[in-house]
Amino acid sequence: MLGSVDLWGTNIYFTNGVEDGWKWAGIQTLPQSSTMKAEVIDCENCAHCVELYDEKSSDAQTLKDAWIWIRKFFNDLMRS
Repeated sequence: MLGSVDLWGTNIYFTNGVEDGWKWAGIQTLPQSSTMKAEVIDCENCAHCVELYDEKSSDAQTLKDAWIWIRKFFNDLMRS
């Protein structure tokens, strides 16, 4: 259902930058028991799709941490 907050699915990772104007239309939190994960990346200049750009050494640590979480999530999926 489009626009629903009653989502069903598995192995989905939602990310939102804290300065992303669209974050309110996305998923920001989920129950711990869910196979879906949601993170809000809280850093300066963390706007829409910030986690999709190439990594730079000058990126905020919270953004670097988000890439670590995303990689771990997908690596775990590939192992299961």
